[in-house]
Amino acid sequence: MLTLIPVAAFAGTYKPVGNGAFSGPHYNLNIIGVSNDKTATMDDSNGHRIFVNLEGQSKILLTEGDFAVLDANATDGPAKFQLPNPDVNNTGTTTYSVYARALGKPGGSASMVTGATAPGEDGIFGTADDEIVYSLAVLEVERSKGKSSFENVSKYLL
Repeated sequence: MLTLIPVAAFAGTYKPVGNGAFSGPHYNLNIIGVSNDKTATMDDSNGHRIFVNLEGQSKILLTEGDFAVLDANATDGPAKFQLPNPDVNNTGTTTYSVYARALGKPGGSASMVTGATAPGEDGIFGTADDEIVYSLAVLEVERSKGKSSFENVSKYLL
């Protein structure tokens, strides 16, 4: 399981606690790898978790808005997560940061990369020739023995 915590980036407001996370207002999102597909409908916000395939790939589509899980099941197609624009004014300074830690049995690992849909050759967004452009920054997390700690992974996921 991977826990992601977006934390508002206001200097002096948050203090690190023992596991590397910060105290203060935040949104917890647990990404849970499962070996069998989920069959229940999970298109509500009754939890801060998204189920992904334990082996292989899963997609989590992002949309702008207040933090919310819109579809928690990435085993039957893409999951959907809503989050605020971290840099509304495009200044390069984000209004929140994302922290992550791997949980579960030691020895497990996960890789995450962000991507975006760009208009294809026709220049029109939302048509069949749209292109997915992936970031070169890949977040790699591994569950080691001992206590797991949160790390700032904003540069990988924002």
